[in-house]
Amino acid sequence: MAGALFGVLALLFALSASVSGPASRASSTLFRFPSPLGVSAAAREAGVVNAEDEAARAGDAASDKSTKSYSLKQQQQTRENKLKVLESGAMSLSGLETYKEFLASHPFVLVMYYAPWCYWSKATLPEFHAAAKILAHHEPPVILALVDSVEEEDIANFEDIREFPTLKFFIDGRGQPYQGRRHRTHLVHWVETRLDRDKSLTSTQHLDEMMSNREHGHLVIVGAFNSSGFDANAYVSVARRFGEDVFFGHVQDAQLIDHLRQHIRRLQKGKIPADVERRLANPPFIAVFSKHAHEPDVHLYTGNPSDVAALTSFVGRFRFPLISIFDADRLPENFFTDPRPKAVLIVDTKANPNALAAVEAETSTDPVVRAFLQGARKHRQSLLATVCGVNSPFEKHMLELLGVDEDALPALRIMSVNADSEGPHHPALKFRPEEKSSGRSGQARVPIRTLSPSVVSTFFDDFVGRKLEPYFRSEAVSDEEEPRGTVKTVVGSTFQQLVKDADGDVFIEFYAPWCGYCRKLEPAYKELAARLRDVPGVTIAKIDATRNEVPGMKVPGYPTLFLFPHGKKHDPPLVYSGERTVEDMLEWLQTRVAKARFDTNRLLALDLRARGGEAVGSVLEEL
Repeated sequence: MAGALFGVLALLFALSASVSGPASRASSTLFRFPSPLGVSAAAREAGVVNAEDEAARAGDAASDKSTKSYSLKQQQQTRENKLKVLESGAMSLSGLETYKEFLASHPFVLVMYYAPWCYWSKATLPEFHAAAKILAHHEPPVILALVDSVEEEDIANFEDIREFPTLKFFIDGRGQPYQGRRHRTHLVHWVETRLDRDKSLTSTQHLDEMMSNREHGHLVIVGAFNSSGFDANAYVSVARRFGEDVFFGHVQDAQLIDHLRQHIRRLQKGKIPADVERRLANPPFIAVFSKHAHEPDVHLYTGNPSDVAALTSFVGRFRFPLISIFDADRLPENFFTDPRPKAVLIVDTKANPNALAAVEAETSTDPVVRAFLQGARKHRQSLLATVCGVNSPFEKHMLELLGVDEDALPALRIMSVNADSEGPHHPALKFRPEEKSSGRSGQARVPIRTLSPSVVSTFFDDFVGRKLEPYFRSEAVSDEEEPRGTVKTVVGSTFQQLVKDADGDVFIEFYAPWCGYCRKLEPAYKELAARLRDVPGVTIAKIDATRNEVPGMKVPGYPTLFLFPHGKKHDPPLVYSGERTVEDMLEWLQTRVAKARFDTNRLLALDLRARGGEAVGSVLEEL
């Protein structure tokens, strides 16, 4: 768990786990987060998404999809493709429109986006083909398909593919990232666990075994349905929205429903209200069994079992404790895979070693902590809440990520984490209590350093109400002049000016100082800048993505190379995914730059030693 949590922080910190070399871009499989559905472009880019509204939109979409019917022609196409897969393995897809139509006409599709030059792609292909033949026997068939991301650049950009191989599983056209190993047995098991989520409980022993998972900290959901009130599609749609830490089952036999009632009454603390008793006597009803301190062990959902949005929201509310302790061994395993934003209270555990325990036990007398608990409870369906100390390396990484000083505690932040996107965003948008301050340049937003209960309460309400703007980190701008022919340094505060507003094409590397592949690329990247020194209209640049944040930019791995073509700066940038050699980068740029004009062969023939100069000298030293 400690290693996983460190990796989570690394990715949130924009220290992605998918650091990649020129011949192997290993994909990051730590976690991904579903993107907002149906929100405005501005709200999505800012990361200000009301989780309750989002759940409703997502639920509505799922409800449509869960009951989606396929035409006879589409069903016939699926059967024909099944035979093709059984004969030859995974299918190959080409053309963006054909790709979209394929996903829309097949209920279950697992797609692998690969690069022919990538070692890990080559290693995965035989396993993927083998898994394809196994999963084709599922009913309805799961079709496995391949996309050559180098040839099919439009598809790769449409799906925001940044590392190879990347796998996505589509259920009724709705995608989710594959998170597992790439052996055939793991591929098959992972897919089957996401399809076969709802278990039909057929005996009291089976029901008791399902209930026993609660004792190990898992959330258990059991529905009691009579034959006329059970919407299997809707219930399964909800089940597929949660990971393996949440167990779903249902009973329909009268004796088993009565056995379920006994479990509910045994765990119910206090007298059961009359309206709940009436619902227990008249199915359908759905029981959510949890094991969280300071709250009931069973929660009864009495709404419409076919309302996917409402049921999804209800189950999600109790997936985690009200307050999770940010500790390597205690933070729930799927805390960061849940799409809801994370409210983080940082307390001074050096001055008060018992501060975390007091928050968890809800015994703290600190008015700020009490306000935090109240806000977390009020907005539990919209946010997850955690409390963090300042002692361990994990805690210190969180402080650094959030830009919190230890001399300004307690501090409160909210992280809205997004990935695998529809639309541009940063991997971890951060929000803090702020106030306006007047200065020479007008009013500016400055952080509130001293928290009060009213500040905490307003902060929660304003975030859920989408009234806040995120804050971004940036290094200071260097005063040193950079010679012509060198790689230009960009920081967060200069990105708009030097990249988005630049008069010309900008090719920029997002890197991490600790990344070995970034260091390996550095000589070739410097040589690229030197060879393009006398080409007007093109800039070769770099930005330290671990210390600078850019609104709207997603950087899933290091190094990531983007081209911002002249005249198209408001469009999504082009992503370079070829070999990281000077020749390959020049050839790729030559066919994609909008303003600069050059001949790759002529530039490669230049004798850099004869040109001399400070910029060229630094390149020659590394060569």
